[in-house]
Amino acid sequence: MKKNKQITLFIQFVLFVVSAILLFIGLFEKAFFSIGEISWALTLLVMAYNNHFYFKRKFFTILYIVGAIVLILAAMGIGL
Repeated sequence: MKKNKQITLFIQFVLFVVSAILLFIGLFEKAFFSIGEISWALTLLVMAYNNHFYFKRKFFTILYIVGAIVLILAAMGIGL
């Protein structure tokens, strides 16, 4: 179980770095912004997984999932 936790935390870190880079590039090149939103949504889903199974913070799990859904909808061009 400990090795799986390390892997998911590493994936969360890598996705965070990739998302930050894509969103920064997206400020100058709009084509990268929606890719950055999808990457950020994946980061939030991994964070929700880590919270649910390892850190046991259920309220934040719900917030992360809702945030990921909002980002995916925004990337698709669907407003709320």
